[in-house]
Amino acid sequence: MIWLPSGIIKSREETSFRCGRNSSRRWPSGGRIPSDGGVRRDMPGDRLIFHTRLPKGRFMSDKRQRVVVVGASPNPERYSNRAMRMLLEHGHEAIPVHPAVAQIEGVPACKSLAEVSGPVDTATLYVSPIRSSAMQEELLKLKPQRVIFNPGAENPALRDALESADIKTIEACTLVMLRTKQF
Repeated sequence: MIWLPSGIIKSREETSFRCGRNSSRRWPSGGRIPSDGGVRRDMPGDRLIFHTRLPKGRFMSDKRQRVVVVGASPNPERYSNRAMRMLLEHGHEAIPVHPAVAQIEGVPACKSLAEVSGPVDTATLYVSPIRSSAMQEELLKLKPQRVIFNPGAENPALRDALESADIKTIEACTLVMLRTKQF
């Protein structure tokens, strides 16, 4: 096992390394990664870039999650649309919620949280605190396992209400969580 500076543990078979090009220091071996896997605690200025190789058909998370994207947008430049695409790429079932759009990224959109049926693993919010406060009762009825408040969607009152109902809340970026395999 290899311990990475980010705190993520990967086995040597699944992980390959290379030294970051913007690093001010060089590895002693002339820029190559040493045989110890490249983890050097004595060189804190070095940036390590790691790539995980996954077998074909296997996704970042072994568990396919059912994710509701509240505030999903058909505009490909919006972060909520990028999240939809990335969730689908990672093999998750993404359910867009938008009151005025019929489908987003080829997936039929629900007009409200009340239209979502079945269990939900994660609800990721891309709406303002004013809009999310109005959805509090619907979120509580939906009872997702966790709710992600993306940047700009933070809502302390809603967070407290969800946590009092034993729903886990996270203030983080869905895109970053997917890219860093923390989703």
